[in-house]
Amino acid sequence: MGIRDLAGAALLISAYCQQLTPGSPEREAILSRIREGAISYADRLQDFVCNRVTVRSAGVVSPHTRWKRLEIQEHELAYVGHREQQRLLKVNGQPPESGQKIKGGYFSPGSEFGSYFQKVFDPAAKAEFTWDHEAQTDGGLVCVFRYSVPLSTSTWSVSANGQEFRLAHHGLVDASCDTGAVVRLRLETEAPNHEPVGIQTDIYYGSVQIAGKQFLLPVKVEEIARYLSQLTKVEMQFRDYRKYSADSTITFK
Repeated sequence: MGIRDLAGAALLISAYCQQLTPGSPEREAILSRIREGAISYADRLQDFVCNRVTVRSAGVVSPHTRWKRLEIQEHELAYVGHREQQRLLKVNGQPPESGQKIKGGYFSPGSEFGSYFQKVFDPAAKAEFTWDHEAQTDGGLVCVFRYSVPLSTSTWSVSANGQEFRLAHHGLVDASCDTGAVVRLRLETEAPNHEPVGIQTDIYYGSVQIAGKQFLLPVKVEEIARYLSQLTKVEMQFRDYRKYSADSTITFK
């Protein structure tokens, strides 16, 4: 390699490092697009219906947790006027009238459509964001930011055993570098006061067509909830998104 080649390589390396500099105007512009899209996310959603398949398992806090299956649930879920309603279709593959029951006393999920965005991007939460990395995926270039919300401004509260706990949290936001659309959101609560509860959430979003329009909606979610030493793992898949109609089997009161 000659001197000219070395100089060219040095310029490329310098430009690459400048491109990845945290806090650069480009990164701030991307973060601004992510914020704007996340805050208005729920307002842009069209009324829809989908099926949600949920696998719940239980375990205890351990370096090598062994999970025991609780049940598999299938719900028809409707999102109408920014409200969620659901109807149980099956438990362990059988209709609920067959006698199959959902086991009580364990964490049950809900509100995956926009509420987690609010926990992170609501201005009242005062989340702090720092640049982490970028990665090439099948869907294009993804920019990843770390975030942190302190207890003093957190809007995330969890109910457990009749008590309400407000929790600090942190995590990662993966979004399209071009559009700012969030494609993955990872959240983990903190327990600075040794609260007996905690939640880890990992949400994957995908492009879904409803009535001829494209929406970015949850396609896969995994949550692990802790109460004292007891753990509940919830694995969800969202399928068959479709437009909500007046003759839907789910009605809102």
